[in-house]
Amino acid sequence: MAVVPSDQVLLARACDAIFAREDSRGATGRARLALAFVALPLILGIAMYTLFSAGMERQLHALDAVRLGVPLRALRVITLPAGAHAPDAIRFHFADAAWGWALGAALSLVWANDPGVRRTGWFVVGAIFVVGTEIAQLAGLMPGTFDPIDIIVSIFAYAAAWRLVSRAVLRLEVPSHV
Repeated sequence: MAVVPSDQVLLARACDAIFAREDSRGATGRARLALAFVALPLILGIAMYTLFSAGMERQLHALDAVRLGVPLRALRVITLPAGAHAPDAIRFHFADAAWGWALGAALSLVWANDPGVRRTGWFVVGAIFVVGTEIAQLAGLMPGTFDPIDIIVSIFAYAAAWRLVSRAVLRLEVPSHV
C-alpha cells in the first residue's frame, strides 16, 4: 500500500525544488516566488483581457505610443473569434482571478513574516481593493463591466494566493527535514 503525501508535504517539496533559497545566478526564493505568483498571473491576465475582450480600442490607442497597438490589433483579428468559443469562465473571469491572485501573492510576499496586526490590516486593505474595483465599475468610476461573479472569483483567488504564498515564504525561510 503506497503512502500518499499530505498537501503540506507536497507544498514543502515543491517549494524546496522550485524556489530554493538561492539559485546559481543568485536569485532568491522570494524573487522567484514573485515571478511565478505575481508577474506570471499579471501577464496572463493582461493577455487574456487584451486578446479576448471586445471594446479595447481606447487601451489599444494608448499602446500606439509604444508601437504595440497595431500588432495587437492584428493579433486580435485571430484571437477574438477564437475567444468567442472559449468557456465563459475563461473569457469573463480569468483576468479578474489572475489580478486578484497577483495582488494577494504580492501583499503576502511583503507581509509573510509579520504575524501582527499590520499583516492582517494589509490583507483587509487588499480585499477591499479587490472588491472596490468591481464596485467602482458599477458606479461608473472605472472602465469595465460590473459582474458580481468577478467579486467572488477575485476574492477567492486573492485569499488563496495570500495563503499559499504565505506558507511558501515561511517554508523557504525555515529549514525543513521533510
